[in-house]
Formats: sequence, structure tokens, C-alpha cells
Amino acid sequence: MMQALINKVSLSFWVFLVFELFFLCNAASANNASYIALSGQIARKRQLEVVANNVANTNTVGYEQDNILFRNVDVIQNSRRSNSFAWPETTYRSGDQGPIKVTNRPTDLAVVGEGYFKVITPRGPRYTLDGSMVINNQGVLVNSAGYPILTADNNFIEIPADFQTFEISESGAVFVDNEEIAIIGVFAFDLKDPIIKEGGNLYAIEGNDRVLEEFTIVSGALRSSNVNSALAMSQLVEMQRSYGLTTDLMTNINETDTSAINKLTK
Repeated sequence: MMQALINKVSLSFWVFLVFELFFLCNAASANNASYIALSGQIARKRQLEVVANNVANTNTVGYEQDNILFRNVDVIQNSRRSNSFAWPETTYRSGDQGPIKVTNRPTDLAVVGEGYFKVITPRGPRYTLDGSMVINNQGVLVNSAGYPILTADNNFIEIPADFQTFEISESGAVFVDNEEIAIIGVFAFDLKDPIIKEGGNLYAIEGNDRVLEEFTIVSGALRSSNVNSALAMSQLVEMQRSYGLTTDLMTNINETDTSAINKLTK
């Protein structure tokens, strides 16, 4: 019956529903092999989604690769029987720095090492490693989405009209016609891993930020994605193959159960 429902309705909906109900009950009243294979299918599906997203962002400026953390969920049925299931606990950023790509555009910026740029959005302050900046028609330094980049004091950086030269130093100081007008803020966070990815190369955070006193900015360059494209593609192929094998296993288990039931009812 379960296989018939899966064939008729969205696989992901029913898979997650069955898995959640099973753990609420904290016991399996049917074929344990089916539940174990089902947990493996869920884990592989989630891992496949994470790897596919990494592959899709291989060329995204400032993108930080996601990895997935699994844990075992042990369920004791009775004194002689227990089962262990796979559960995709959470995702986390790899933390490796992507390579610096030279562009020679003075408004392209890359943070080397620790730290994030801060921009202001309609949803509030957000953080990014994408240092592709432009000067908008109001003379404000903004990112590619039009959000103003902030100084360490959380102010906009306004560029005087009709300037002749524009330069940003390693310390984040913005010079217009050889005069310092602002210092770009580079921020870290109080919590160990507070970042929440929102898409569009923007991060929200839990907790508070803090201004870094020591950092290095490279002007005329961008921080590339830290995804190893060759490795990510091989992981994607491996996950697809593993997902297919788990699907075949679930089919075989279902066929074995059906065959056994048919023999017992004859």
C-alpha cells in the first residue's frame, strides 16, 4: 500500500511524513528493513540537494560551500532488538577561502581571511563576501543588488560628484582624489557559527556582529567561490548513483514482502 501511495503522490512528501510518524511512535511495527532503507533514502536525497546547490554556485562570487552533517538515531524496540537510522542533522559551511580573482576594477573588493562586508537591505543589515561594488546615481557605494555597503560606524559611503581618482587601501580606507572620505567596515560575529544563508549571496546572523580591527582588503579583485568544481561534480555523480541504489533496494524489499505475504495467504 505504501508503495502505491508513493507512486501516486510526491515522493518527498510521503517519505518525510512516514519517517516523522515512525520516530514519533519510536518503534517499527512493520518491516524494519523498509524503514532503515527509507531513512537512507531521505539522507541521500538531502545530501544530493546540498551537493547540487554547491555545483550550481561554482562560479558565484563569494559563495561558501555547504556540507551536511549526519547522525545516527538509535531506536530500541525491545531488549533484544534495536535499529539505527540515518538522519541529516544540519548543514554547515566548509570555511575554506575561495581563490582571489583579479579584475582591476577599483570598486571590486575581496576580504582576505576572516571578515564579511555589511550591507543594508529592506530586511535590515546583511553580510556578504561578494565585494562587487558600484557607485549608484546618488553617489553611494552599493553592491550589485543596489544595497549600500556600510562603514565600521554603519554609515553609507558617499562618493563626491565629478571625482578624478578613486582608490581603496588594504585597510579599507576609501580615497577620492587622494583624500580619505570613509573606511569600509569588515565584520565578524560573537557566536561561533551564527550565519543563516538567505540567497542572493547575503547572510543574516544570530546574535551580534563586531567590527574587526585588523583585516586585509584587496581592491581590484573578487573572492571566488570556494567550491572545487571537479570534486563537487564527482560527488554529485556519486550521490545520484547512491540514491538510485537505495531506490532499487526499497523496491526489492517491497517485492520480497509482497511475495512472502502472497505465499502465506495461499
